[in-house]
Amino acid sequence: MIRESKRFIARRTRRFRQRFARYPNITDRLKAGDKSWRQMQPVYDRTGRIKPGDVLLLTLSRDENIRIPHFLEYYRKLGVDHFFFIDNLSIDPVADILASQEDCSLWRTGEPFEDSHWSTDWLNAILPRFAIGHWVLNVDIDEYFVFPFMETRTLSELLAHLDDLKSPSLFSLLVDMYPDGAVEDAVLKKGQHPLEVTPLFDASGYYAEAGHKEGGGVWVRGGPRLRVINKGVLDGAPAMNKIPLVKWERNYVSSLGTHLMLPNFLNNGYHRHHHSPTGALLHFKFLSFFREKVRFAVEAGNHYEGSREYKNYQAHLETEPKLTLASAVSEVYVDSKSLLKRNLMTAGTWT
Repeated sequence: MIRESKRFIARRTRRFRQRFARYPNITDRLKAGDKSWRQMQPVYDRTGRIKPGDVLLLTLSRDENIRIPHFLEYYRKLGVDHFFFIDNLSIDPVADILASQEDCSLWRTGEPFEDSHWSTDWLNAILPRFAIGHWVLNVDIDEYFVFPFMETRTLSELLAHLDDLKSPSLFSLLVDMYPDGAVEDAVLKKGQHPLEVTPLFDASGYYAEAGHKEGGGVWVRGGPRLRVINKGVLDGAPAMNKIPLVKWERNYVSSLGTHLMLPNFLNNGYHRHHHSPTGALLHFKFLSFFREKVRFAVEAGNHYEGSREYKNYQAHLETEPKLTLASAVSEVYVDSKSLLKRNLMTAGTWT
């Protein structure tokens, strides 16, 4: 259950308005996307194969080749027709693993991650050029999209329902997954579903604030990163709200990754009285190489606010080297009903 605190909402609303008082508009974001586009090098441009009605997916990769085989398998089965990959300075070339993947296009960019507004400008470089009129999933390489009744219904049926509702986007909760034991012992093998080694999620302890004037939508904090890393302190905890599924049109842009979109109505896919369903992103961050990812992000300082979130991870790992996240609120993810019964995902009128 996602809970709302009036004091938390008021405090975060004030902070939000101060932070985004000069927030870039659609034109600014499109210009920034054009700038990033000029720095991209096409490795495999197979966009000519895209057909009307195809479902598209955009993702980023930096030394994540161990994840890519199952990522492709999962999303192909889900119903994705074409993949856009952006490789940002990988040591292990993504091109090698995608060379024979005819449904994948790949661009390489040397633009620093932080200079791209944390990937926002890269999304706005690719999607206005190739995705207009298409449903698009924008997900990180460690995120697996799930939706209500997906065991018996298809992604095409979900998209048809959203079209009937005239809903151009789908709100999704980011659900951190983690192992029963120490994070460093959760070893992922190439081609393996990460759910096999990190099957647990927090069934409660999520807090939402709704209705920002500037950004709209709902902002959520919660899960093990709030409970363990931030010790229950909402301020500074990572945002767990995302808009990963959008039917892209002209003058749609990402304003802050997939956390915030423009126009603002794209962020309003979640409301307790709304008819639209919501989805979820199973987030497989806590694997054996988590410590190495943290070390790199802290040294590079290339994430939001100088990698503040990753510095928090590092500080916690120093006090608890064998980081363990399982607790009394942990449950095993079995299928979409695991989230539906906890109201972490809703079916709306799609029953």
